[in-house]
Amino acid sequence: MLDYGVIQENLLVGSCPYGHRDLISIRKKLKASAILCLQDDLDLTMMGINYENMKEAGQKRELLMVRSQWTNSNGANHRLDNLRQAVKTLQQLLNEGHTVYVHCTLGQVRSPTVALAYLTGIQGFAIEEAIILIKQGRPQAMPLMRIHQAYQTELNRREHSS
Repeated sequence: MLDYGVIQENLLVGSCPYGHRDLISIRKKLKASAILCLQDDLDLTMMGINYENMKEAGQKRELLMVRSQWTNSNGANHRLDNLRQAVKTLQQLLNEGHTVYVHCTLGQVRSPTVALAYLTGIQGFAIEEAIILIKQGRPQAMPLMRIHQAYQTELNRREHSS
């Protein structure tokens, strides 16, 4: 069963969809048109999920299925790379007009971190406002603050060097 929260009208954060019923729920109930999966191959294997089958099932339900793998086992620099790529992918999907369901395994750490970075780095929310928005939609969210801070520092450096 899906466990999710609405962060903004077009941005949802939640747990991994396990099967076709979850995909139907994401499409019909949540009105999402795209799913951004942050899970790596090991996550999916441990959960017994064949991503290619899920992708095909999602496409049959008019869901754009996209992955931006975030590997848990690597160091901070790699996590920052993961975050950068996931935010870029999320921004592209939202710019294309999609309502996006972002998920990791439980929807508590990686996916809220991506939402936080998107809200602060792309939409310009103050961090406090963004955290409130995320916690309202997903009370159990625990964004990775150190990675988010590194992301924000990087964005600030780019702004000041331009």
